[in-house]
Amino acid sequence: MESEPDPTPSPIALTGTLTFCELRWCLDGLPLDLGDSDFLAGTAGADLDGDGDLRSYFDEINGLVGTEVRVIVAPDTAPAQVLVLNGLPYDGSGK
Repeated sequence: MESEPDPTPSPIALTGTLTFCELRWCLDGLPLDLGDSDFLAGTAGADLDGDGDLRSYFDEINGLVGTEVRVIVAPDTAPAQVLVLNGLPYDGSGK
């Protein structure tokens, strides 16, 4: 008997240059979901851009613009919902 395929797609790992496009951040042109404005205004849980200062998510992410980043995104999401950013768990929902 053939087994049925797993109906739950796996998260997708991507690496590319973070830019700002279409009024949001993008990874090599792929729009990313990094949270709403309320979430982005909050203090980041980690120094995402590695500059030694812990600032808002918005400022931490802006500090990565123009650099190569690694993300893991949820499958079948548009814009792509970021689950991991540069090896750090990321929950843009603010939960």
